[in-house]
Amino acid sequence: MGILQAFSTTGGLTYGMAIPIIMGLNIGTCVTALISSIGVSKDAKRVACIHISIKVIGTLILLPIIIILQYVFDLEFFHRTIGYLGIAVAHSVFNLVVTIMLLPFCNQLVKLARIIVKDGKEEKEKDSKKTVTGLDDILLKTPAVAVQTCLTATEQMAELTRETIDMALKLLIDYDSDKCDLVIENEDIIDGFEDKINSYLIKIAKASVTGKDSRSVSKMMHCVGNFERISDHAVNLVESAQEMHEKGIMFSEECINEITVITDAISENINKAFDSYVKNDLSIAHKVEPLEEVVTTSAQNSRTGISAVSRTTSVQLSWDTSSRTSSPIWSVFPTTAPTLRGVLSRLTKRPTSTLISTM
Repeated sequence: MGILQAFSTTGGLTYGMAIPIIMGLNIGTCVTALISSIGVSKDAKRVACIHISIKVIGTLILLPIIIILQYVFDLEFFHRTIGYLGIAVAHSVFNLVVTIMLLPFCNQLVKLARIIVKDGKEEKEKDSKKTVTGLDDILLKTPAVAVQTCLTATEQMAELTRETIDMALKLLIDYDSDKCDLVIENEDIIDGFEDKINSYLIKIAKASVTGKDSRSVSKMMHCVGNFERISDHAVNLVESAQEMHEKGIMFSEECINEITVITDAISENINKAFDSYVKNDLSIAHKVEPLEEVVTTSAQNSRTGISAVSRTTSVQLSWDTSSRTSSPIWSVFPTTAPTLRGVLSRLTKRPTSTLISTM
């Protein structure tokens, strides 16, 4: 751009000649972004790709318009001599117009960058997981904003925990080594969530927070720890499933039915507990505890009879004391029952009770 401005001092450069050159120079400046993207992450490459796309698309749209105005309508403006100030103004106007023009199409530009810079198979799996973002110390200057950002990260952790424990419960009946690895990987990610969120919450607590924000911080501290412990229970279930697979142990039809009823009840309670936290809904929170008592009773007894009635919105359990039958799962894997009970215990002890106490 500086060389073009130097040429303009000769007085032989017009607007019609300079504007297309300015557009080309804007595309040329993207080379530095392209070079800097070598050897970096794919997200960084996508940023460079979006930068280039904006310049190229803007030029492809505006250059034909300039040519039409210059050669079809023969506007006198394009025959005027341009100086270094005019070049600077034209450069600024071009970038401003392109930015305003493409601003509504941000999502489309991101999709275009993802098409150009594609993910590998492993990276797609990682993309499906949430990562802790936005917990910046700068936000601590505005505690209310920091609390809200931390709440968003906690909700992300809750959703990942929900997905992980649900996957682990299904592995008791339908073993899948890839899903076992995914549960263990998710547990490591959830551990990272706990460390980062708790560290950030401690920093927030040291700042001047209002009573409402203070209660939110307290609730998040309690819930984050229990989300992490639920993910630990998920790993315990995976270990039981792996032991079954290695020993070639198969459940009887009766036992499978029993496990299905209990895991369905737990899954329903998990969804209610996490929904009550994410939606901050007290009415949902009150529905969590009743089923916990039923599953706890099942976990404490090695001989029991179960009859299940599935309904649209809930799973109801009733106990048939007159026809007690053995429950192989509890005798083969004595740690499984406490694990299932522990999941629900975590749900009723913190995510819901803490919600009730802070509303």
